[in-house]
Amino acid sequence: PALSLHPAMGAFDPDVHDATWLGEGAVDAWQGARKVELHRHLEGAMRLSTAAEQAGIASLPVEEQAKRLQVRRPVSSLLELLDAFGGIKDALACEDHITRVARECVEDAVAENVRVLELRYHPQYVRCEDRGLTFAAVHEAVRRGVDGAVAAAGGKVAVGLIGIVGRPDGELAASEAMDFFVSNTESFCAVDLANDESRPFEPYAPLYRKAARHGLGVTIHAGEDLAGGGASAVTGVVESLGATRVGHGVQCVRDDAVVEYVKAKGITLECCPTSNWITNAFPLRDHPLRQLYDRGVPVTLNSDDPGLFGSAGLSCEYAVAHDVLGFSAEELAAMAERAKAASFIPKDQVERAWAWQEEAAAPA
Repeated sequence: PALSLHPAMGAFDPDVHDATWLGEGAVDAWQGARKVELHRHLEGAMRLSTAAEQAGIASLPVEEQAKRLQVRRPVSSLLELLDAFGGIKDALACEDHITRVARECVEDAVAENVRVLELRYHPQYVRCEDRGLTFAAVHEAVRRGVDGAVAAAGGKVAVGLIGIVGRPDGELAASEAMDFFVSNTESFCAVDLANDESRPFEPYAPLYRKAARHGLGVTIHAGEDLAGGGASAVTGVVESLGATRVGHGVQCVRDDAVVEYVKAKGITLECCPTSNWITNAFPLRDHPLRQLYDRGVPVTLNSDDPGLFGSAGLSCEYAVAHDVLGFSAEELAAMAERAKAASFIPKDQVERAWAWQEEAAAPA
């Protein structure tokens, strides 16, 4: 039988869900390609089995677990998707759970030959004040998981952490989080502003300028949907917050002036086709990645929340880009090189991981 966009999703009706069918083995064909992932959320990259076990619902049928913990079909908007994150919070209830999720996130990336991985997370969301976890406790738990997986990979992957402030957090909580990020620049490579894009970003500008002064990269979620200003939000976060990369940013395609601005400034867009399809930002076959690439905009390919979507990670995005959007293998390789150049991880770490070979890692 024909496979759906993601094999784990089951059969979709393409007329209802606008899914484009991929052939048998389409995702597997890209597992071995060297990749760079600039936009993957820790909270949204959990394995279903881990999330179900840690949320206490492992005894339920897998279909019911997926119904409670994943979003496998398009929803009405970004806000509806954000509501789904509440369902996975119970899987991050203690430091051991957080460490396991972080370790498995890196392991899963390594398994599909992601050589450079920027993993972002939202401490305010993860710690849940009623659980008594501090930012420091959450961060150490994340680092234990990441460091263990990196060590086990033997130099095959470089991982950087990005600290997120959520727009609904409020300025006081955001200031507390940013103070934590700038006090830990040895383990954070960048900062991000995410969540409900209908909320203004301008009040956070001083915090992100502060982060940049402390050497942290700045990437901001903007232009993901139309609720937060669409294309104009992309220029706004560059001018106000000093972003050099934009999470998603695909709504810029609706304004030629913004496209030219992003291109002239060299602002890297972290594009996530499946995510934009899930949030109803664009039908998959009409995703603007192809158009933006052809116009010379610095675009990269990313999986965003593969666990939440029940997808096969970045390899699935490669299959979508190739089979649905018409990218060649050479163009995908060029996009990976562009992502590598845009990474906030120290360049020596990036280049070592990119050059890693099985023969070099084998014992004498």
